[in-house]
Amino acid sequence: MATELSCGAKCFRNLFIILNSLFFLIGLGIFVVGLWLLAIGSDFSFLTGNKYASGAAVVLVIGVVMAIICLLGCVAGIKLWRGLLVVFLLFLVLILFLEIVATVLGFVFRAQVTNDFVKEKFESAVKGYTNETTDATIFVNAVQNLFNCCGVNNYTDYFNTNGVCNISRCSFPGSCMCTGADCVTFNTSAVCPAAWNNNACGNFQPQLTVYEQGCYASVVNYLDNIGYVAGGIGAVLGVLEIVAILVSCGLIYCIWNSEKEVRF
Repeated sequence: MATELSCGAKCFRNLFIILNSLFFLIGLGIFVVGLWLLAIGSDFSFLTGNKYASGAAVVLVIGVVMAIICLLGCVAGIKLWRGLLVVFLLFLVLILFLEIVATVLGFVFRAQVTNDFVKEKFESAVKGYTNETTDATIFVNAVQNLFNCCGVNNYTDYFNTNGVCNISRCSFPGSCMCTGADCVTFNTSAVCPAAWNNNACGNFQPQLTVYEQGCYASVVNYLDNIGYVAGGIGAVLGVLEIVAILVSCGLIYCIWNSEKEVRF
């Protein structure tokens, strides 16, 4: 015998289906983000290592799993399958718990990641920059093109500690070259005599105009902004998930109560 719902129970079911449809679309959105991360991963593989591709794959899997769970939740709500609704509720509680843990860990280790890991990797990439195509050069060029900057702290990071340019480099990265505002022009023969005033550098340029601003501050601000956006989205999702948990509990109770009335 079909389960008959009261007017209030029907409202619970309609709200439940609407929330699940919204979460289904969010799952598809997460899947698209995973594809985007997979597409841009090659530019930042030096910073993230081989784990970047796997991280993008994890985002893809999360989006697919979330979409499937929400689709099953919609089916359970439409068909009034109490058992499947209970399973959906348990998954929702688990997801909310994992989001809370991830948020706490992200807040605790955010400064360590940006101040230690990112800066250390960026400095090693700048020091190891060559004209050859490597993960380090791809990463450095991607960052400098994105933020219109040069070096970690500033353009002098491409000099050695004694103020003399690396003889094996012979020129600044093309991504450092500046044609607009915030530029600085320096005489290479005065700053880099040992590196560029010799036969090893046939492409010697007497003057270079590069971006004066370093990239590290821009990278940190960029990561902070991403963190704020992610935190805001996570907060909204958390509220919606709490509402969905309450609605799921209400719908499960209404179905159980209707089945009990039918039995007796």
